[in-house]
Amino acid sequence: MTNNSRFQAPTVGTQAGEGYRALMQLQRAADRRLTCVIAPAGFGKTSLLAQRCRELRTAGRRVAWLSLEPEDRDSFHLLSGLLTALETALPLAH
Repeated sequence: MTNNSRFQAPTVGTQAGEGYRALMQLQRAADRRLTCVIAPAGFGKTSLLAQRCRELRTAGRRVAWLSLEPEDRDSFHLLSGLLTALETALPLAH
């Protein structure tokens, strides 16, 4: 069974302080093909990315979201999740 919340960014409030600085850095990285956000657990990575996701969608950009699960250690499960996330952001005409 597929967990649909896995493909939706969580709802978050507006970041302030240090989170604001990180969001500005993430916005400046928008032209890069890949951006990695690395920080220890509890430092707000999910909140930061969810806020950026909301901003991009508000601006009319398509964004794919995938929350990883322990099963994603299996490459088939991970690839299946990635494809579902991409299809959610970029629906294919059938």
